[in-house]
Amino acid sequence: MNLGSFRGGRGKIVAVAEVGSGSVAFAVVEIQKGKPAVVLAADRATLAPEVRGDEATVAGIGDLAVQAGTSALSAYAKDWQKTKGHVEAMYAVIRTPWTRSQAVRAHKEFSEPVRITGRAISALAREALSSVRIDRQRFLEARVMGIELNGYPTARPEGQWAHTVSLTGLVSECDPSLTKAVVSAVGRLVPHVRPVLYSGTRALIEALKKYLPITEYLAIDITAESTTITVVHGGVIEGQGVVPEGSSSILNRLSPTALPEETLSLLRMLEREHCDTEPCDALKSSIGKIEPDLVRLFGETMGKLAGVRRLPNYAVLSVHADMSPWLVRFFSRIDFTQFTQTAQPFIIHDLSPKSVASTLAGAGVELDTGLALACALVNSEETEE
Repeated sequence: MNLGSFRGGRGKIVAVAEVGSGSVAFAVVEIQKGKPAVVLAADRATLAPEVRGDEATVAGIGDLAVQAGTSALSAYAKDWQKTKGHVEAMYAVIRTPWTRSQAVRAHKEFSEPVRITGRAISALAREALSSVRIDRQRFLEARVMGIELNGYPTARPEGQWAHTVSLTGLVSECDPSLTKAVVSAVGRLVPHVRPVLYSGTRALIEALKKYLPITEYLAIDITAESTTITVVHGGVIEGQGVVPEGSSSILNRLSPTALPEETLSLLRMLEREHCDTEPCDALKSSIGKIEPDLVRLFGETMGKLAGVRRLPNYAVLSVHADMSPWLVRFFSRIDFTQFTQTAQPFIIHDLSPKSVASTLAGAGVELDTGLALACALVNSEETEE
């Protein structure tokens, strides 16, 4: 952390890009130690439905980053730059399916209690990394996620005495063409700083670790083009699977001839019980028709993950706010009890910007969940001691 950036009572200005499967959000954030981060400007750009194919999608994601970034930076320049200053750092949080993450572990026992040093922690981290094959072209980041001394987690291991030490890390890789597109795009927007890249999985796990009192859960992250299901036991990733079904395809299943925004609006009206028109009746019918197929699709991936170890009963859902009430009920269905540890339905927590509200403050800027999690991670990285 650059403490000099916080002198004089003025915060540090950073830019945050959040890259999804079919959209990119961009925010300008003021960070001050001991205070919630303030999102001063933000925008999101979404890929056109007709864009198909890996190469076209990657190129489109780069264009979206420039589009959303230009909009957010222009708003910031107009309203805040004279009093707040220029952007000093650039971060990009890249979500699945572009990124893939896995846990790494290392453990060491001593014949008698020893004083734990930073050098010992570093050696254990290298040992953990050596347990996986890392493709340098795809490598995104590696991060220590937790340390246990004598079997108990601790945030400050250095200087303590222990006879066993265990370390868990997270290693993430990314599609190299996507990485190149993102770095090139943000380089055009903020050319004077080098971007720091993080995985969306890390943003999700870090947020849940800090703001929700759970360590055993299933994270269901529904982006535009796909869904990633991550199994977490003891705060550590134990498995991850991707379902080739995202919010865009689900909305298309519900209303093939309607625009996504129209279907989202109808879902919102249905939830408020303000929808009794013919299109609403058609949507209700579509929900009933597509749910069995969705059960099959999600059940196939859950079944593979449960084949290693039965899934936690607590599940965290991240999805577009207008789809959330319906999908919370969907994932709470009895159909999925065959995969859970207690053979009971999932207990669903709906992840939203409110989940990280204690660390973020908006200056009249509305945030969606993906961007809120990305900003929360960056705030934590910038202010941690």
